[in-house]
Amino acid sequence: MGDVLNNRLTPDAVQALKDRIILIGVTAPSYGDYWSTPYSARQPPSQKQLPGVFLQTQMVSQILSAVLDQRPLLWVWPPWGEALWIWSWSLVGGTLTWYFRPLLRLGINGGSALGALYLLCFVLLTQGGWVPLVPAALALVATGTGVVVYTRFRFNVSREPSSSK
Repeated sequence: MGDVLNNRLTPDAVQALKDRIILIGVTAPSYGDYWSTPYSARQPPSQKQLPGVFLQTQMVSQILSAVLDQRPLLWVWPPWGEALWIWSWSLVGGTLTWYFRPLLRLGINGGSALGALYLLCFVLLTQGGWVPLVPAALALVATGTGVVVYTRFRFNVSREPSSSK
């Protein structure tokens, strides 16, 4: 850096850096440019945070990998798209439960629906999509359970003899 500021940088030195990206930053703890990351939580206490220049290096690496290797960047749906996705799986759970009353068939079809949901989320993730798996699975199971409870309750109420005096 001193050579650049004092005009002592030669063209040969610049030529040696061709096709390189150089990030200049501060790593001294006194500067305060340190950040917590999910990865740093597993590090020893002395390395709990990473310097900002290291995070910027990772970002540059991801951008270059996306451009040069055609690696997809993660994308997400807008909130209304995620809500529609979760609602759709809730509808699947309710519909399966409503039409497949025997518990064995319901278990097989419910397990198949959960497997299909997992597989679909995995395929979308390999294409760069980040879609909600756990909320959709919970909606599928909770709605299915709710329909089972409702139909059992309704069936038991309809079987009780009405008492008239």
